[in-house]
Amino acid sequence: LGGIRPEDLRLADAGIAARVADVEYLGADTVLACAVGTTTLLARLPGRVAPEVGTEVHLAVGAPLHLFDRATGRRIDAVAAPTETVPA
Repeated sequence: LGGIRPEDLRLADAGIAARVADVEYLGADTVLACAVGTTTLLARLPGRVAPEVGTEVHLAVGAPLHLFDRATGRRIDAVAAPTETVPA
């Protein structure tokens, strides 16, 4: 199971083909809900970005994909990484 943080997606000339399903301007950022097949990806973009709903866009990933254990829901690298106790 994989996950991408919305702030790690950006608009690009090439990449993941998606169709804009919703646009929400939040003041400092704009959140695009983009349909990729039957999945919806959220992209949090700086400033005001206003593509029309239905527009085809391309999304690029600016950070690594986060992998999760389907059974526990925990991030895989967090499960495999040793834990450290910090004294108070």
